[in-house]
Amino acid sequence: GVQLGASLDGDGYRLNGKKFMVQFAAAADRLIVLVRSGPQPTDIDLVLVDPKASGITLKRHKTMASDAQFEVSFDNLSVPASARIGASGAGWEHFQEVLTSGMTALAAWGLGCGEGAMALGTTYAKEREQFGKPIGSFQAIAHPFADAATVLAGARMITLEAAWAQDVGRPHKQLSMMAYLETSDATRTATKVAQNAFGGIGFTRDIDIQLFFRRSRQHELAWGSADALNEEIGAQVLAQLSRKSAAQR
Repeated sequence: GVQLGASLDGDGYRLNGKKFMVQFAAAADRLIVLVRSGPQPTDIDLVLVDPKASGITLKRHKTMASDAQFEVSFDNLSVPASARIGASGAGWEHFQEVLTSGMTALAAWGLGCGEGAMALGTTYAKEREQFGKPIGSFQAIAHPFADAATVLAGARMITLEAAWAQDVGRPHKQLSMMAYLETSDATRTATKVAQNAFGGIGFTRDIDIQLFFRRSRQHELAWGSADALNEEIGAQVLAQLSRKSAAQR
């Protein structure tokens, strides 16, 4: 899927194309850019570029979360060979390694988003009264909060396990992806429950809960599709089961 072209130019590259949904591009000192340097699937490199260089244009996107994401256009940008990170053709491998490890941190971010939404929602449910009592005393409000707290607790455990495995040098690729998927689901549930407690006003910009709701949706969509991650996790689980079965025979 990497389309940004990096044609050879002496000892360096010429970059032409676009990258989309690049977070904080305007504030970055340097951008690490994944580029296609040839026709083969493995012809992928990582290069370091200055976002303020001549030949780069930044255009801010209007996003669901109203966060700082940019379209970055490269117009015949000259990049020296010294700006390449790692060996030629090793870009995709490095990118996948960093992305997988980073999913543990992304899972922790998502968990914090869900727990923050729950704090807002439960506080409101204890203060807002209807029929002479707090709305949190009604099962229609309390039970969804209980369900959301349960899934968040499970997401927290697998996120901590993934972080621990990464910290002590154990295999963590599968755990990191599972933690990201689990926290994405849990955060979606928690923010939805919390926002529903506020009723219609929860969808207005006057109430902070909408910030958590929109950020959770953006987070869920921005770091790889659930289908692709589920396929990879499923392949790893099946491979593990096959190895275990073979060892027992």
